[in-house]
Parts: sequence; C-alpha cells; structure tokens
Amino acid sequence: MDGDHIHEFDIFESELFGGKTKTLIMPIAAYDAMPNDVRESLRLGRDVMFPENRRYAFVAWHAYERIRDDIEDAIDGLAFDRAKAAHDRDPSGAVPLEVVKLIDEGATPLAAWRKHRGMRQAELAQASGVERSYVAHLEGGKRQGTPETLARLAKALGCAVDDLIES
Repeated sequence: MDGDHIHEFDIFESELFGGKTKTLIMPIAAYDAMPNDVRESLRLGRDVMFPENRRYAFVAWHAYERIRDDIEDAIDGLAFDRAKAAHDRDPSGAVPLEVVKLIDEGATPLAAWRKHRGMRQAELAQASGVERSYVAHLEGGKRQGTPETLARLAKALGCAVDDLIES
C-alpha cells in the first residue's frame, strides 16, 4: 500500500459482510474497469463496500467467486491500457505488454525483464558481469543496485535503466 492507494489485490478475513469471511480488497481502477452490468450486479453492503475516500473496493468472497473472470478481464484491460499508453508516448521504447503484466502480478521490473528475455538469473549474471546472488537480491527487493550495476543489467537485457527502477 502506498499511502491511501492500493496497487495490488489482497485477500483477508473480515466481518464487513456479516460473519467472518474472506474479503478481497482491490484497486478502484480495477473495479471501475469492470463492465457496468457486472458492477451493477453487486449490491452495496452485501457484495461490495467502499471506504470514504473510494480509493479501493472491498468485495465479499461470494461475489468475487461469481465475478472472478470479469475482474481478471479488467486487470488485463488495465495492463493493456498501460502498455498502450507507454507505446503512445514513445513507440520506439515501449515496455512490452508481457513485462507490464509481470510487474502488475508482483514481479520487480528486473525480474519481469529477465523473464521476458527468457533468461535465467545465472544467464543474466554472466551477460552483465553481476554476481547471480546479487541479481537474486535485486529481484527480491533486498537491494537497490548502484547506477553502474543497473546500467550493466539494462544493457544485458536490452532495456533502459529507467525500466529497471520501480516507480
């Protein structure tokens, strides 16, 4: 969570919908991206709730199971929109959709680019001259990486250094 913004989905136990049950918390952008008929099928207070700031939505588990495919389609649509917007800004340097999806699924940018290139950590380490264990630490978010290290990794991956920095 970044301040009041929810960037990822989470599941937790709550009593929001009467009795202790699983509850999904989702970014409001994903909720808003679902088709109108799906959103209208959710009953406020029984299936879905919003905090005052309406930055995210709480969805009852029974409702989530019913609309799971619609939520996944909305996520895919958002990922596509992000990739298209990046392409529209700079057609020659757009981030591939696969990389955007991997990052949306929780991968670090470094891991997403490495997987997109079909490389193992050892292969990236050899191509960049960075120790494999250090690559693993960077991908796990345990290290930030120096500008020089990120430049070597970016060169080996064929992307910009900025593409490897989490926003």
